[in-house]
Amino acid sequence: MTEFLRRRVWTATLGEVERAFDSGSIPATFIKPADRRKSFTGAVCYSERDIAAFGNITRRQRVWCSEVVDWVAESGSMSPINESSPSTTTTATQPSPST
Repeated sequence: MTEFLRRRVWTATLGEVERAFDSGSIPATFIKPADRRKSFTGAVCYSERDIAAFGNITRRQRVWCSEVVDWVAESGSMSPINESSPSTTTTATQPSPST
């Protein structure tokens, strides 16, 4: 299923991501809590200073990380599942990877 995401997605701890930013080993990254109970709002982080802005969150907090995506377009259409039950389908488009 991950091939449909068209970007790298992984889990880590907040501390691991903070250290990766500090060492310069990752670019801007979207980060959000991996736990059901959200301890902060997901955001794009550019450096360890952005993680510090989350406040007093344990660095053991599990997080979802994703490469930042520049969306080009998003469109929606109606697509019936069966004759009596229509559903909405949304398709998002992003640029093709340059490499």
